[in-house]
Amino acid sequence: FVTVSFGGQTYTAEVIALPDTAALTHGFIIPVSAADVRALTNGVHPAAVSVTNEFGSTTTISRDVIVDTQLPGTN
Repeated sequence: FVTVSFGGQTYTAEVIALPDTAALTHGFIIPVSAADVRALTNGVHPAAVSVTNEFGSTTTISRDVIVDTQLPGTN
């Protein structure tokens, strides 16, 4: 399973096989509601992605995500 924490929300998905034409063989899709996207404010938001394999081992990667809703040249 994959868990993504971002913007005060936690989302969970399963790892899926990607089409044979993809450069990667597996990925995940996390549906995020429009309300969750609208709730994000401009600025830096911490995000964490955790992956747990079939044996129960978990790896977590954290990064900052910058949200900028300003049109270019208007800030």
